[in-house]
Amino acid sequence: MTINVQFVYGAGNDTAFGGGLRDLQAAVKAKFGNAVYSPRIIDYTEYETLVRLLRQWNDPTILVGHSCGCNSITHAALALSMERIPYLLAIAPSIFCPVAALPPNVGKATQATSNAFDMFNPFGRTLLKKSGINNKTKLDVINTGMGHVAAPYSATVKARLLKEVEQALA
Repeated sequence: MTINVQFVYGAGNDTAFGGGLRDLQAAVKAKFGNAVYSPRIIDYTEYETLVRLLRQWNDPTILVGHSCGCNSITHAALALSMERIPYLLAIAPSIFCPVAALPPNVGKATQATSNAFDMFNPFGRTLLKKSGINNKTKLDVINTGMGHVAAPYSATVKARLLKEVEQALA
């Protein structure tokens, strides 16, 4: 079995803001090789592309979003609520791009929160929530203590993602 791992950027250009997700993607590919399929990182504005990819993939997909990318991954999980998503990682979600409540097709979800001074989520509030009918998803929070742009570089975030990919492959 292969696991798909799709990363979704938030607002801002790749050069300034994409390094953290590129590093996470490189770590996943280096550790798991051909056991994972992880195409190019898409922008949060490419929501329809994300949904199209999820529809055509037969294997389970792990979704990783940063900032406004968290909006796209949570809405895609909801739109395709019959597709298996073993893990969803929302890194520093932004209050300006609201996340959707998680449907029960998401096995586990983590919000990796930035620090209290993040103007995109002041005080690092937990924005990820389960939908009213969801009694299945295991939801937790990692407090990175890092700024909004730096949160994807968190060693704790990387370790959690690699652990969840390994568990999804088991």
